[in-house]
Amino acid sequence: MEGDSALGCFVGDTMVALASGKSRSFADLAADWEKGITHFGYATNKAGRVVVAPLVEPRLTKRNAPLVRVTLDNGESVRCTPDHLFRLRDGSYRRADQLTAGDSLMPLYRSVSSKAAGDKLDGYERVWMNDREEWVYTHYLADGYNLRHGLDSTENGSVRHHVKSAMMSRQRQPEFGERHSEHMKLRMTDPTTGHLAKIRAGRRNHVETVPRADRVAPQNNVRKLAALKRVSAFLELSDEELGAAYDAERMRTARTGLRFGRLIAHFDGDYSRLRDAARMANHAVVSVEPLDETADVYDLTVDGYHNFALEAGVFVHNSARMARVSEYQALLPLRGKILNVQKASLADTLRNVEIASIVQVLGAGSGRTFDLSTMRYGRVILMADADVDGSHIRTLLITLFARYMRPVIEDGRLFAAMPPLHKITTKGRNPETHFTFTQREMEQKVAQLEKAGKQIVTPVPRFKGLGEMDAEELWDTTMNPATRSVRRITLDDAEAAEAALELLMGEKVEPRRAWLVESSARVDQSAIDI
Repeated sequence: MEGDSALGCFVGDTMVALASGKSRSFADLAADWEKGITHFGYATNKAGRVVVAPLVEPRLTKRNAPLVRVTLDNGESVRCTPDHLFRLRDGSYRRADQLTAGDSLMPLYRSVSSKAAGDKLDGYERVWMNDREEWVYTHYLADGYNLRHGLDSTENGSVRHHVKSAMMSRQRQPEFGERHSEHMKLRMTDPTTGHLAKIRAGRRNHVETVPRADRVAPQNNVRKLAALKRVSAFLELSDEELGAAYDAERMRTARTGLRFGRLIAHFDGDYSRLRDAARMANHAVVSVEPLDETADVYDLTVDGYHNFALEAGVFVHNSARMARVSEYQALLPLRGKILNVQKASLADTLRNVEIASIVQVLGAGSGRTFDLSTMRYGRVILMADADVDGSHIRTLLITLFARYMRPVIEDGRLFAAMPPLHKITTKGRNPETHFTFTQREMEQKVAQLEKAGKQIVTPVPRFKGLGEMDAEELWDTTMNPATRSVRRITLDDAEAAEAALELLMGEKVEPRRAWLVESSARVDQSAIDI
């Protein structure tokens, strides 16, 4: 459990994008961490805005783990465990082995500024802000990190990013940054150097000598790229419908974005060329293939954001274990469904790897030798997705405890987490977040908020699994004793689980067929999870 990521991980030679403009492999990051060196990378907030954040505790998490290869449309490929979560362009997360060709991933776009292209600075790295659709210098992001964490103050002037810069790898030796900051301030304010005058003169000369079309071309290219991303959501529409749908979305989310008439003009009115360009605008998945090989894999943590950027240009999730308090909580990740103990012998049950792990971790034995007084934990909480597969997994686990660790249920120490189905977020400067557990509850909460004058972020997302939550959401809804919703499992529940397994998965076919026929009239076809 400790040292084993609750989610997925990457092979050691996977490169991570650093805010210094360089990249470093997971294996090298882990070695640097052991030496006391902290590197800074990129993360995205809930809106998709890129920020600078420290990469905490890069570490080896699993040995000889199974792998898949995710290939992107920019020619890059990534090898990781099948369960690692990639962040999609809409902000949600999806397992690597559930990605499909064409899925649009949250991208990291970087470029280097050039005065020749009309930029104010020359040779500085910039990052594309996915939410604001504009370039921002990386050192501004570093400045923001320093201010948020009390490492600097606005009283230090306008060249603050050079002090204790979050852009560089840090060994808690800020002397160089401080000296460089003072040097830059002197150069900017000393009239004898003429530094500020030279900058202003250079800008004036650029405006006077470079045609306006050439000066604004880089900005137009950025606007066109943003427009192509917007178009990609409507590629299934006809040519006649595409323009209206695009402009409606532009007015809703980016009123100053490129109008459709100007966008299609870039392609000489050729809708086919426009569609081809839009398909290539995002970092999209080309393929996912399982690999025969295994490898040691690594993970790291990004506090607060819980995602980070790979050098391949996409953002991925870090471990879910940060959603727990390690002093009194432990996570035991399971790989899918355990063995159905209703039909298996005791020998087969104990040979099952997942069941053996549960018995070993609890430390109280099994069957007749089970001793509740020696169990290492005060309670056991079953965490499964709020869908059909999650219900099946929960039923199998309840049956396991009823058969081989029954005193845990009899003593009231087995619980099932009740994760929410929906997350409702309001717009505005002080957004509110509400979690709901049924479709009806979600509709009532939306109506209540709208009646109170609140604007709702639509569509309201529906969680397909616990893995789609970030660490804060997982903590608030499932792990935090003060706010979570859990249900105590009773012996009645255990008997119902055993009966359900016997009916639905037992050897007798006739009772199952009769139940299906009798129950068919009660099925709400619109609610079927396909």
